[in-house]
Order: sequence, then structure tokens, then C-alpha cells
Amino acid sequence: MAYENCIDLNDVELDKFIYRFTSVERFIQMLQEKRNTLVKPKLWEDKFENQLMSEPFIVEGKLCYFAPKDEVFGQCWTFHLNEYLLRDQ
Repeated sequence: MAYENCIDLNDVELDKFIYRFTSVERFIQMLQEKRNTLVKPKLWEDKFENQLMSEPFIVEGKLCYFAPKDEVFGQCWTFHLNEYLLRDQ
């Protein structure tokens, strides 16, 4: 199957496992509905994500803000399995 690599992963990364932490309820819902839903980051339980999106940053010497922060949707995935988080669930 042909695909377009839109997130700039190399061949080694394309063959690696990726992980996403979610609740069992949300996982079952995904399977039942056959749908993977994106959520506004401001609704995420991880308040650090919201804080980072609200902080100013500098581009070419100018102070900027991420203006569309309430208009984006996303999910967090990682290449790194965090066994500590698995034990705490």
C-alpha cells in the first residue's frame, strides 16, 4: 500500500512500535466505534500541555503566542514505553 510520509519519519522509525496512553473505556469505545477521535488539547487531563500552548515564544526576535490554540485537535503518541506509568494505572 502506498502512503505519504507526512510526519517526516525515517525508515527505521516507521518500523518501530508507538505507544499511546488512554483509559480502558476510551480504548473500548475506539474499537466499538471504529473511530480514533482527536481532542482539543485544552480538554486534555495533562495541564502541562495547556500551559505550554499558552506560553509566549520568540520567532525571529518577536514575541509570539500560539493564537489558534483553541482551534486545534490532536493526540499524544510516543516511541518510548513508560513502564512507570503502566504500573500507576
